Amino acid sequence: GSALPDDTQTLDATVRVRLEPGADRAYWWIEVSNHSARWSLSEVFFPLLTGFSRSGACDVAVPRSNWGRLSKNVAGALGGWYPSCDWPMQFVSLHEGDAGLYLGYEAPRAFTKWFYLDPGREFYFRTIAEDATRPGNGFTSPGPAAIGLAPGNWWSAAKMYRTWALRQQWASEGPLTTRQSTPEACKNLGLWYCDGTDSTTVIDNMRRAQDFYGVPVGMHWYSWHRW
Repeated sequence: GSALPDDTQTLDATVRVRLEPGADRAYWWIEVSNHSARWSLSEVFFPLLTGFSRSGACDVAVPRSNWGRLSKNVAGALGGWYPSCDWPMQFVSLHEGDAGLYLGYEAPRAFTKWFYLDPGREFYFRTIAEDATRPGNGFTSPGPAAIGLAPGNWWSAAKMYRTWALRQQWASEGPLTTRQSTPEACKNLGLWYCDGTDSTTVIDNMRRAQDFYGVPVGMHWYSWHRW
């Protein structure tokens, strides 16, 4: 029954939270019903959490560029948008000593979303509403936000996300090690690096890398179209 500006119609929001006995995470959903013939819903910030951790007190692990990054003693804001190299997996985790917190958005259809985290102040997921320019549009969570304990370090949080991810359609072929569609040459790479030099130099660099490290080497060639 939330009132809308200069409108006699209202907005209804319903939140559901489920925590099953023995589960390692709680699931949060939101549904927004927009009864307006004038206003449209553009995006939803949910859940918005405040009051956990302190500025400079926690480490934050974020999947970035497919490799990941662990930021120590975070004292400012962090963010990222999915799906992109900036945030290719829908979770982050916070860690203080042996205590950890898993913050995931387990959405099978890979809806565009952002996360924002400022330890000691707030955390939220921001998700775009479908039909955002149509008056009266609503919103239903494309999947639950998942919040749970991830003791130890970022490895435990990554395993929590992995148990969900392997059940999704886009991982239906199973783990990378057992996929028939992935060439063995890619599975057995010992080193993967990026290069943006010209066609002659990039080949020389790749050979030098393989000779130096003594393992199979793969290379992501940036700016190939310039050469």
